[in-house]
Amino acid sequence: MRTVSFTLTLLFLAAFPGLADDRTDQDAIRKTLSNYVLSGDLRDAELAGKALHPRAVQFFHTGEGVRAVDRDQYQALLTKGEIGGQNRQFEVPNLELYRNTALARLVITSDTMIFSNYVTLMKEGGAWKIVSVTIHLSPNTAAKH
Repeated sequence: MRTVSFTLTLLFLAAFPGLADDRTDQDAIRKTLSNYVLSGDLRDAELAGKALHPRAVQFFHTGEGVRAVDRDQYQALLTKGEIGGQNRQFEVPNLELYRNTALARLVITSDTMIFSNYVTLMKEGGAWKIVSVTIHLSPNTAAKH
């Protein structure tokens, strides 16, 4: 019975070779997203650099309109302690993968805020990097203060 099951698994993977790669890529994407979140929690500019493409840009609304922050600016904000520094929880409720491009919905929750992010990633040189993040901030009204 084990031989039949193993043979069927091999035939399935041979018929759909991209499925095994998709699982590996999804795990790598989730690791990149985790590094991104953790870089903010720890104010770790080096870890942010591992997650973000050199030309990555993050967009979010301010009182003056849309603000764009590139990777270097983000790392400087982390280093100066102007952002981050609190432990947050995150989940990836949606992840779409097409060849070397991925789109993820990343929800990060702190005691006071919810960050709803739409993240675009690209695979370059075998590594998944974040190329853009569009962030919507809202108060965490469910949190206990």
